[in-house]
Amino acid sequence: MPKKKKKSKKALKKARLAEQKRKEEEERRRKEEEERLARIAEKERIQRELEEKIRREEEAKRLAAERIRIGEESKIFDSVKKAKELELKDLREKVEEKDKWTKFLECSDLPNPNDESDLNSYISIWESNENRNVELDFSDCKKGIAIYNIINSLYHKARVQENAEGVKFYSAISHEFSRTLLETLDKLSAHIIQYNDQFLEKNSQFSYSSEEINYDMWVNLTKKAKRNRNVDFKAVQATVELSVKMTLTSLAVRLVQLCYNPLQSLITKDDKKRYENYWWVNRKEDIDKGQYYPIGPILFIELLEIPPSAKKEGDWTIREVTSLAKEVVRIDGRSLDNNQKPSPTKISFVIPDSVIIRDEFPRIGWWDKENRMWSVRGISDIEYDENRRVVFSSLHLSTALAVVHPRTYDAPFSKWLITPLGRETALFVLRPKTKFTGVNFSIFIKIYEAKCCLLRPNNVPQLKYLLGKYMAPTDLLAQLSERGVNLTLEDCDAKYEQPLIPKESDLESKMHYEMSYVSNICTMASSRWNQDAGDTRAIFQCKKVLTDPLSNNFDDEDDDEILAKAEKILKQIDDTDDGNLWYSVSYETPRAGFIKQSEHAEKYDPQLLDGTDTHLNLFLCLQQVQTSDNEVEKRVDSGSVLVAQTVRHLLNATRPMSFS
Repeated sequence: MPKKKKKSKKALKKARLAEQKRKEEEERRRKEEEERLARIAEKERIQRELEEKIRREEEAKRLAAERIRIGEESKIFDSVKKAKELELKDLREKVEEKDKWTKFLECSDLPNPNDESDLNSYISIWESNENRNVELDFSDCKKGIAIYNIINSLYHKARVQENAEGVKFYSAISHEFSRTLLETLDKLSAHIIQYNDQFLEKNSQFSYSSEEINYDMWVNLTKKAKRNRNVDFKAVQATVELSVKMTLTSLAVRLVQLCYNPLQSLITKDDKKRYENYWWVNRKEDIDKGQYYPIGPILFIELLEIPPSAKKEGDWTIREVTSLAKEVVRIDGRSLDNNQKPSPTKISFVIPDSVIIRDEFPRIGWWDKENRMWSVRGISDIEYDENRRVVFSSLHLSTALAVVHPRTYDAPFSKWLITPLGRETALFVLRPKTKFTGVNFSIFIKIYEAKCCLLRPNNVPQLKYLLGKYMAPTDLLAQLSERGVNLTLEDCDAKYEQPLIPKESDLESKMHYEMSYVSNICTMASSRWNQDAGDTRAIFQCKKVLTDPLSNNFDDEDDDEILAKAEKILKQIDDTDDGNLWYSVSYETPRAGFIKQSEHAEKYDPQLLDGTDTHLNLFLCLQQVQTSDNEVEKRVDSGSVLVAQTVRHLLNATRPMSFS
């Protein structure tokens, strides 16, 4: 193969110059391209800035026009609002006068629940009684529970009315009644133990039973090992299996069953400052009530010290009087086991028929005094006899027990609905997330003026007592909660149902008032986009066709027809052609408006509906889209302010915007 001829120096130089020229040309073209792209980018930047400037100017003009429009609307609406409030105040005063007259006719010896001096005097007289009388003490406790129930009802009414002073007052006074009642039971117990020879039956037990209080005490006087270590407590319908150590120790076992929960209302000194900044000031500071809440009665199970037994000397009874004659001393289970962790004690008790068991086994909770909440930790070996409604479990004594449910058992709500039925009636519907007896169920609440009643579910034995029985909305919700259906939630509950985002309190307060204002003419329902809007905006639907309160005749129709109408509307919420039936409403603290959002869209779109503006409230939004002049105002004026108030209270209590 012939050798490759080497290039001359001249040829190599020429090649280098050509390569250099090529690179310079490439560099020139690259710089020209960069400059061209930079000019384009700069032009686009200037265009974007110009467009952004125009957008900001237009937005500023829009917001300025909106502020002026909403400011003018606010002045007009404030006068309308005041007129409605005066009408409502007049109706309230008439109701209060009627209630006072009814109480006068009943000749009740209970104090006035709205008079602080009367209540404090009652408590002082109650506390000052140092002469123990079993029947009178139990009578005082029952009266105390009756007063507490009245005060607790007023407390919840004050909350939904957003009455800060009322909430503080009723919260503080309910604490005092609970504290005094528990102290009275302790003094009474000390008296029974001190004079056990006068009170105990042959089985070393004392029992008392009533609708409000069931009380049992067993006193170990023999201190002998027993073959049968089960002690039956008849008043509270419970059985406790004593440990061997208990049978050999001088002690008393006390079981007290109360028809209400006195523990949540007790405020410690450390809590007082926290409670001063409670819900009505800044709801974000809600004190965590824990994951569980009690349903049905509260059962206190405690071990108590006992004094030396009385001795008989002829006709004389020699009794050593110690400090235990006036106060009880609780025994920590660890002291019976050489300060070691005590073994759980087996206990069985009957769950009242009024309590709904919604799981295979009931949850049993105990009161965690340190954290001030109900806990299920440490309770083991739970068994349940469904036929006898008896629950068996193992736990440590000296605590309070109850059947508990998660506070968010029924949250988030899958749907909600408010629809007018007539001038003096409306319907409020909540569909919880859970299933009831294997099927989805809804809570149907019929509103009549200032009261409401349960219409459905009508196939749950524990709720039949509430069907058709009219009461204040807060009382109805409390009755449902006590039976196992909790519909009243707070911000602190949201962390147990992630990713729920509670709405801001100012937004909810304004929105609930303004929704209730049009509730006699407008059907409103839930939107699947509500949680996507965050905590500063709420999304719901309102029906395009408005109702005339004077022509709507559902006031006279029976409940079956009302339920059929509501079921039809619930189905329409999911209608694929929802744009023809519903407006999507966007609510923020300063404004409301109809938006393009469809329930069946793939993404969240909060743009305003074409041809509409934002307004102060839903009432004014409806006025803009209605063809007839003042038709919305005329229809609202013909509605009942009491119905509007009840709707508002139900919204404030259940907070469907935050928990759906």
